[in-house]
Amino acid sequence: GKLTPAGEPSPKAETVAEEEILGHLAPQHVRQKGQACILPDELLWQIPSGKRGANRMAISPTSTLLAVATVRSPGSSALRIFSLGSGRLYATCGGHDAMIQDLCWHNFQASRDGLTSPPLLISAGGGRVLLHEGPDLGTPL
Repeated sequence: GKLTPAGEPSPKAETVAEEEILGHLAPQHVRQKGQACILPDELLWQIPSGKRGANRMAISPTSTLLAVATVRSPGSSALRIFSLGSGRLYATCGGHDAMIQDLCWHNFQASRDGLTSPPLLISAGGGRVLLHEGPDLGTPL
């Protein structure tokens, strides 16, 4: 059989395209033959993204915050940060007058004395890149 990038054969793959997809999935994300597909059956919370919706989202490195670029008007975004635990708005970040094209979080490694820096949320759009300091990792949300 064909080999996955990890070097192990994938018994479920029947085509090269399937093999490529299965090779990138962690074992816990691959259903076994005959295994039911468990779907969520209740909504935890809904993100208030306004009339025009959202165009970008990014989950923080600690998986506690969700950054959402909501569309204010054609060609303009607002950046909002929500708590994933409660769904509540945690912060609103200004600075962008154009559409936000990309969002990403960066978490720094702990220093030798054990101190850590707050995560940074990086947003880009309209020829500007902005850095937004996230909450301290010990701050309750």
